[in-house]
Amino acid sequence: MKSLIIAEKSSVAADIAKSLGNFKKAGGYFERDDLIIIGAVGHLLGLKCPKDQDGDFPVIPTHFDLAPIAQTADKLEQIESLIARRDVGTIINCCDAGREGELIFRYIYSHAGTQKPIKRMWLQSMTPEAIRAGYADLKDGAQFDNLHDAAVCRSESDWLMGINGSRGLTWFNGIMNGGRDMVTAGRVQTPVVTIVADRENQILNFVPRSYWEVAGVFVAASGEYAAKWIDPAFIKGDDEDAREDRLFDQASAAPIAAACAGAAVESVTDQSEDDLKQPPKLFDLTTLQREANRKFGFTAAETLTIAQALYETHKVLTYPRTDAAVLPEDYLDTVVQVFEAFEGAFAPMARKALDNGYLKQSKRIFDDKKISDHFAIIPTGLQPFGLNGDEVKIYDLVARRFIAAFYPAALFKKTVRATVVKGYTFKSNGTVLVTPGWMEVNGREAGGDNELAFVAEGELPGVGSITSKASATKPPKRFTEDTLLGAMEGAGRYVEDEDQREALKAKGGLGTVATRASIIEGLIEETERKKPYLERDGKEILPTPKAMQLVPMLRQYGINELVTPATTGEWELRLREMEKGGYAKAKFMAEIKDVVLAIIAKLQSQGKASPQYAALKLDVPCPKCGGVVREESYNFSCACGFKVGRNICGRDITKAEVTGMLQNGKSTLLRGFTSAKSGKAFDAFLAYMKADDKLDFIFPQPGEHDGSCPKCKQGQLKTKTGASGPFWYCSRWNADPKCDATYKDDNGQPLVSAPIVCPKCKTGRLNLIPGKEKPFWSCSNYRNETAQCKGAYPDRGGVPDLNPPAKPFKPGMKKAA
Repeated sequence: MKSLIIAEKSSVAADIAKSLGNFKKAGGYFERDDLIIIGAVGHLLGLKCPKDQDGDFPVIPTHFDLAPIAQTADKLEQIESLIARRDVGTIINCCDAGREGELIFRYIYSHAGTQKPIKRMWLQSMTPEAIRAGYADLKDGAQFDNLHDAAVCRSESDWLMGINGSRGLTWFNGIMNGGRDMVTAGRVQTPVVTIVADRENQILNFVPRSYWEVAGVFVAASGEYAAKWIDPAFIKGDDEDAREDRLFDQASAAPIAAACAGAAVESVTDQSEDDLKQPPKLFDLTTLQREANRKFGFTAAETLTIAQALYETHKVLTYPRTDAAVLPEDYLDTVVQVFEAFEGAFAPMARKALDNGYLKQSKRIFDDKKISDHFAIIPTGLQPFGLNGDEVKIYDLVARRFIAAFYPAALFKKTVRATVVKGYTFKSNGTVLVTPGWMEVNGREAGGDNELAFVAEGELPGVGSITSKASATKPPKRFTEDTLLGAMEGAGRYVEDEDQREALKAKGGLGTVATRASIIEGLIEETERKKPYLERDGKEILPTPKAMQLVPMLRQYGINELVTPATTGEWELRLREMEKGGYAKAKFMAEIKDVVLAIIAKLQSQGKASPQYAALKLDVPCPKCGGVVREESYNFSCACGFKVGRNICGRDITKAEVTGMLQNGKSTLLRGFTSAKSGKAFDAFLAYMKADDKLDFIFPQPGEHDGSCPKCKQGQLKTKTGASGPFWYCSRWNADPKCDATYKDDNGQPLVSAPIVCPKCKTGRLNLIPGKEKPFWSCSNYRNETAQCKGAYPDRGGVPDLNPPAKPFKPGMKKAA
């Protein structure tokens, strides 16, 4: 019997096949006598969403069904066909070594409906030696059941929070603000919106605070240097604006300037120390996205797309969707090979590292414990030919960071100078780069960025000028993509509970390296039904009015679970315990359902108690149960289940139109529907068929009115019940000029022209039906259970052909030649 290895990606499957050897590739997978290897394309299945689009909630399924992702359905079918092969006895999970990798495999396994035994191939490194060692040390799949439980709980709880939060808030917003915009919500996206909205409120509410600085210019024999007055006794307290060089009233600043101007320097003291600046860490995806945004203005999504192309298409970078900034401990030999392969501008820098023995084993760079699924992004050693301009920029960033990481630290000499005049201390800072070290890779040379003019021992410089300068505190800066990614990664700073904060830190913040770009883009994206929460203004990211309305609304009504990153921290604490076997899956899901139901209960109770909710009641009873029909976000509905969509066949339905339909049996003629099948526009009456408990279209007949008065052509026909029963009159009955038109009522419609009587049954009336291929006329008694009539006649330019053809006519028939 053969074993089947399922990897998370095709590239990993190819690496495994190359390392284990003797495989033939056919049809997108690798096979030899004892083994088959195939790669997925990340997630191939997701949790199925409810079929209804009416926004009903809460949605708490007793069982979560899986649905194939349409774009990768062919790959799923191929994998499941290999699982089902009779010569395959064991399934080996070689998806990524982590929670999501376990979920990807288990979803595939579950959907395939197999009971074949599972083995786990746990890879932390992709060197050929590590792959062969991992295959030789397969684990029993049951050892990872706790990891699987945690993965499933994360997936199902996010689904529950997202769909119920979104539907509940959309309903609530529709009541309180009259909006029909979709209000999406989720454990990750809503805290991100909150972070941006809170920053905007800080900016809007910011009150500048004036302060003064006293600046001096001193003249030494070797040149001038600048300094600022400081308070030597300053201690940082609760005042966030306080600094050692700030005075908050001009009356304090002016005497210092006046006293020192033209006075003699009393002493100069220099304190110097060496400062080593270590090389930057290797890139994970988030730090690469942040650096690319700072240097090139790339969005997170753009950087990910470019890095993915450098990985998949050009094969010059390793896998980019990683949260690790280190390499496997057995990777030093591979690093040496990559350094030796560098050409062009990188070759001299790489050769210097090789010749000087810079490539050494170090925990700062090589650490298996800091790798979850993938190691840092580095060059592969292949030459970067055929790259476009943006790809060159990202490759250059990664290559230089990779080389620089192995170089020695940069050595700076930092000098703090205290110049005393009239007992007042003026402070200067100077920095000189002594040894560039790793900064050489980025083109830096030794020298002073802010080098102080030399003051000889015993020398007292002259006072060039002393001035006081007014300034003001500035509001916090708006987020850029760089700083927002940093805020998402470091979301623990927004959480008070220490355990939750540590759990968030261990997880890596809000979202993952693979999802943060899509989260930001999703919040910026605008669709027909959803306005965005965020928008870009140059490099800055701003909240939209929708975001500024959402966050205070959530806080006002106590929906804090969706506002704070602490929710993620609390979930992560429990999921980590579950991975260790210390927290039950059933308990976790029961708690999540309680949280979701509590959120919905708050929204429903406060929404229904509002005066806005009472105003949404229609002035007509439910035709199904006699209850109250209300206007909701997506429909007009009753508690019994009766509902009329607010948009039918591409046309918005108004409250007045629904009210008229329920009062009169059918609506006035509604124009502007669009057929979902043909895409053609059509007009029709809308009617509720009580016997079938559904809405139906009734198509207008020749001469049938469209709601306008046929006499004056200006007014609208309205219904009224008189002594002899209902009748219709013109809305201009008391206008100038007035219209006195009246018409008898015919089953809820004004009898403007005589109906066409069915010649077959003599009691029904003929109605024009569109038909699948062409229109035809059908008797209104077609659905009459006691006196059914199947009379049907071809349409001849809007008139029924009452002379039947040679063969009995059936709807959709072609006329005999």
